[in-house]
Amino acid sequence: MVSFAKFHCHGLGSPPSRFMRALCHHYGVELQHFSPNAIIAAAVFAAVCEGYLGMMPHWDLWLHLYRGELFNAPTGTIGVRKPVRAGCLNLVLKTGKSERLREYIPVG
Repeated sequence: MVSFAKFHCHGLGSPPSRFMRALCHHYGVELQHFSPNAIIAAAVFAAVCEGYLGMMPHWDLWLHLYRGELFNAPTGTIGVRKPVRAGCLNLVLKTGKSERLREYIPVG
C-alpha cells in the first residue's frame, strides 16, 4: 500500500477503516488514488453517520448519495486516456441529492 506522509500528519491511520477499504474495493482504486476532496467527502460522511446519526457509516446510504469520478490523462490519441498515478478519484454528491440531504441534515 502506498501512502503519503501528509495524509498521516492530518490524521489518516493505517490500516484504514473498514469503510475506506470498502470505498477502495468498490471503485477499484488504492488510497493514493483518492483526491484530497475525496478524502474529505468520505471523512465527513463517516463523521455525520457516527456523530449525527449515531451509526457506523452505512454503505447503502453512501451509494444513494455519492458517485465516484475517475480522472484520466489524455495521451494525445483521440479516445485514448492513461490513468493518473495519484489523486484521480473524486467523490461527489449525485445530482439533486444535496437538496434532498438538506431536508435531513441542516447545513448553515
